[in-house]
Amino acid sequence: MKYSNNHYCKNCFYPLPYQAKFCAHCGQRDTDGKVRMRDLLIRFWNTTFHLESKFLRMVWQLLIPGKVTIEYFKGKQKRYPHPLQFFLFTMFFLLFYISYQVEKNYKGEQSVIGWNIKFDETKGKLTLLDHIAQNIDSLPPELRTPQQRQAIDSLLRFVEAKENLGMPNKDSIALLSLFSHYQGKFAIKDMLNYPIDTLAKRYHIDHTSDRFLLNQLIKSGRDQKSLIRHYIGTSSWTLLVLIGIMSWYLSFQYRKQKRKYVEHFILLLHMLSGFLFLLFFLTVLKRFLGLPVQPVWAVWWLWLGLFWAFKTYYNLSWKRSVLKWLAFSFVSAICLVLVFVGSLGISLLLF
Repeated sequence: MKYSNNHYCKNCFYPLPYQAKFCAHCGQRDTDGKVRMRDLLIRFWNTTFHLESKFLRMVWQLLIPGKVTIEYFKGKQKRYPHPLQFFLFTMFFLLFYISYQVEKNYKGEQSVIGWNIKFDETKGKLTLLDHIAQNIDSLPPELRTPQQRQAIDSLLRFVEAKENLGMPNKDSIALLSLFSHYQGKFAIKDMLNYPIDTLAKRYHIDHTSDRFLLNQLIKSGRDQKSLIRHYIGTSSWTLLVLIGIMSWYLSFQYRKQKRKYVEHFILLLHMLSGFLFLLFFLTVLKRFLGLPVQPVWAVWWLWLGLFWAFKTYYNLSWKRSVLKWLAFSFVSAICLVLVFVGSLGISLLLF
């Protein structure tokens, strides 16, 4: 092969053959160092999403439970995208759609303890009603008759009902601290009107951890949209944690086969990636094309598909496969609740 004495790879300085377009040592394209915007975008697209023919091949083969995992561990790894890369790719588009729906449904409103009402507007209305109620006694004596008082009270109740102010005006929310064993209820109206320091004094909260919990409770109540966005953003890592836990369980369940942990991890990762893709695909078909499909079909595919994946990948008898599949389903349901409740708790503390 003919080499040029002064033609080297700009990245690793490996000598390049005559008219070579790529370095045989590091794989970088032969370049003079200049980068076009088109080249930058193409490289970003290919590197980040890896949208090649193997991506489309993996998408449809993932819908055959266990097939991609079996092929992957037969050594045919180059023909498929990286399992984590594909999982994050499908998760990205699904979370993007969910975030879009959250923004669309809230329509600029903030949730006050579960009610989709505007925080500042609700606070102003409650203040006005309180101001009217407190100043009735300042009316002239001829207007402070029992009939007039009854009429004003009826009017205030009518306005309260019409403006959906009954719950924030009369109801309360409980705070249970695991740090100082504090238990108490806070009037929602007070949570709307007073800052955290004033609330802490009114309700005699002295412990620092209790003040922090109260602050997070108020934040989550006043702006649930931000909490939901934060929770959505952490769902990818939550699912990966769940996959990690259940992979350990599969290692125990199939310990006699002496398989490596990574095999169980990738099998579950492929199944969950297929579920996310199918869920997103069915949602798009139903939402934008109006086809008679249901996203819940993806859940059934995942549950039944796990059985088929276990049967084909671990190659046990039908009876043993069914028993292990049912045991896995039971344990995974418990872990799913624990992991997502824990994730929600962390989101409440950190968002």
